[in-house]
Amino acid sequence: MKKKAPSKEDTLKSFVEALDEIERLKGIKKSDVLAAVETALVAAYKKDYKAAQNVRVKIDPVTGVIDMFSQKVVCETTEDEITQISLEEAKQYGDNVQLGDVLEFRLEPADFGRVAAQNAKQYILQQIKEG
Repeated sequence: MKKKAPSKEDTLKSFVEALDEIERLKGIKKSDVLAAVETALVAAYKKDYKAAQNVRVKIDPVTGVIDMFSQKVVCETTEDEITQISLEEAKQYGDNVQLGDVLEFRLEPADFGRVAAQNAKQYILQQIKEG
């Protein structure tokens, strides 16, 4: 009989419990572990997608929900569509957008490949050992 995969809620709950356990057993602050995980996810994303884009990751410390954002700088004209967005296009997202502003666009963490997840895991383990 095939084992049922854990639900997203169960996985997030386990993640938060693991963070609490690391804090309790290793004496590493949960906020420090979260910062390491966020850094690892950014590095893994860039490595997996060979992306030059600016990425920001935010993990909710209570729920474990991971939000990832691609960041683009508003420019008069774009020379690099990965890191820049034209002022004309940016105005579609708000009337108050100005040159030099940074807009964020949600990325799906679920799009991470197995290799990216493994890279993130290795980075996190290294940070815990050094912590």
